Amino acid sequence: MTKEKKKRIRNYYEGTQYEISNFSSNLKNLFNETVEIFNPVKNIVQGLVNSSINDLKVDNKKLQDEIWVNNNMELFSKKICKEMYLAQEAVIESILRPDHTIYYILHDLEDIEIKESNGEIIYFKVEGKIEVINEKGEVKQEDYKREYILNIETRKVKKIEVKGDKTVTKPFALDRIPVVEFVYKNNLYQSLNTIDRINETDAFVRSIFGIHGDPMLHAMNIAPFADEKTEQGKKAASKLNDGNYKKKRIIHTNANQGVDQMFKYIELSNPLIPEMQNDIDKKKKNIMDLFPEYVLVDAQTQNVSSETFSMKNEGLKNKISEFRSSFLKSLCELDNIGLMLSSSSERVTIESYSYFDLFFEQEKLKKLESIDLSLDILGKAKNLDLENKLEKNIKTLEESIIKDFGAVYD
Repeated sequence: MTKEKKKRIRNYYEGTQYEISNFSSNLKNLFNETVEIFNPVKNIVQGLVNSSINDLKVDNKKLQDEIWVNNNMELFSKKICKEMYLAQEAVIESILRPDHTIYYILHDLEDIEIKESNGEIIYFKVEGKIEVINEKGEVKQEDYKREYILNIETRKVKKIEVKGDKTVTKPFALDRIPVVEFVYKNNLYQSLNTIDRINETDAFVRSIFGIHGDPMLHAMNIAPFADEKTEQGKKAASKLNDGNYKKKRIIHTNANQGVDQMFKYIELSNPLIPEMQNDIDKKKKNIMDLFPEYVLVDAQTQNVSSETFSMKNEGLKNKISEFRSSFLKSLCELDNIGLMLSSSSERVTIESYSYFDLFFEQEKLKKLESIDLSLDILGKAKNLDLENKLEKNIKTLEESIIKDFGAVYD
């Protein structure tokens, strides 16, 4: 995805797409009175991210208590996921600090250069500016660059760091570059033109309402009649104003010489607005069908709403699972690099991570409701079976309920 497309997606996420500086990046020839009325991009991103890694934990004490704590992974993981969705990729570097703590850095894609071979990163460079304090206690900016170069044959990594006019080159501790790419391809960009059309049509509707309330005046051959540069024209223009006609809405149409001035209102047919509203509704439904995660976020709290799972949606379930799987695969790789840099022999797998799965919890609640109903039936059956004729059936039902109850918490 190009830099321009990434910037446009971020504009919609931040709600700045119709600001003057960004307006030309949107749909070509967009109506200039278009404003944001409908923009689901932020909720689409938050809905997928929050429902994918809600209550994320790892079954490794060193990672959980040290590396994750130092990097505030509860928030940092969501930041990574947000970038995965908005930019379709996020690049994280793991570094060992002088105090021997592990630090994860989310790099700006504009600041880095990556080369790969057979899916493995063989070259990585990041450069920019850093702030340093000199001997006088003054804060100054210096050029900064860090490079990793992997020799595929020897499996040796060379690390080069440049700070100001100082360059340090040394072997790196691992046999791989400590950088991980988090990638998730999506079709979010395809929704932006539809969002523009929805907001544009809404702007047209508002303009039409305005015309109905303050009808447009169509005028022919009135240039001399309403020319404010002449005394007669000033009087004529004043009469137009007195008639509550807005001069800025007068359309001047050239006519043959000698034709008298002609004025008439432009009338609009009533079905026009309902048709435009139907078009808006169809486009909104199309976006909701493409991005079911949009409905997961409560507009007031900005949190994922578990109530939306009362209606099972396999498409959404699969989408969340796909996103989560992609994220956890890269996170597992990053965390293992962190463990290696911290000289730990421990390693984690994708199975080491746990999370709150809304679909699973909803299915569990439904199962518990079913068990509760079965218990009620069982109790009534026992009360009715005064002669023990149903004892065998009741015992079978009881065993089935116990088995189902145990399965819920396996």
